[in-house]
Amino acid sequence: MPVLLDEYWKNFGNVDEGITKEEVGNLKYALDRAYQIRNFEIDNYWKRAAYFWGFQVAIFAAFALLFRSMFENSDKIKSGVDFLFPISFTVLGGVTALAAYLSARGSKFWQQNWEKHIDVLEKKLGMNLHRTVWVKSGGVEFSVSRINQRLSFCFFIFWFFVFCFTEIFFVSLNLGYDFFISFFLPIILFASGCVFVWKTKTDLNAVDPCKNDEDFDPGRSWPLRCFEGEKFSFVLRKMPDDSVR
Repeated sequence: MPVLLDEYWKNFGNVDEGITKEEVGNLKYALDRAYQIRNFEIDNYWKRAAYFWGFQVAIFAAFALLFRSMFENSDKIKSGVDFLFPISFTVLGGVTALAAYLSARGSKFWQQNWEKHIDVLEKKLGMNLHRTVWVKSGGVEFSVSRINQRLSFCFFIFWFFVFCFTEIFFVSLNLGYDFFISFFLPIILFASGCVFVWKTKTDLNAVDPCKNDEDFDPGRSWPLRCFEGEKFSFVLRKMPDDSVR
């Protein structure tokens, strides 16, 4: 254990030489802000997750009640319009499940953004507290946030199959002239809702400093490796009153 602790303190770090007391104070303030905003992002991550899971429970309950009632009385149904409510709930369930998945990914992105700030600032101040992770011989444990993300995506797949099953059931009733309403319209709504939610990347108005302050376009793929050997890079937000930076 003493040898392990010696190695721990050896890698904890030392303050970079040449930093003035004023710069140290500014760095500590920035580090404190980074921790605060990181904690804020984590808190919001789980609040959003609870919000979307509440939607899922409510939509599933409403759909189950409606579908059961219509399944038991299918012989009395004469129009495809009658199926718009249960079909609409499958569409809403799928779209909100996809929104939950994308929202979780977005929240994780901003959390990791502030964690990278923390790592860089701590390194400058001669600390590696956040970077230092104690692990057991069995390796790391499961990621709670990643489990939540994948479970949300599983619910999206679930709703997709429920949507397909409901569509097939309705079409099998041969509703004649209402075929478009009971089949094609729900498909259009489901696809449109998914595309609408997917096109919601952060509107990041920024410039790329490793490309001579070229405008950054968050809507297209972007080569991250601006610096040799680095997996990540960064961009700078433009000032609100400045078209350049």
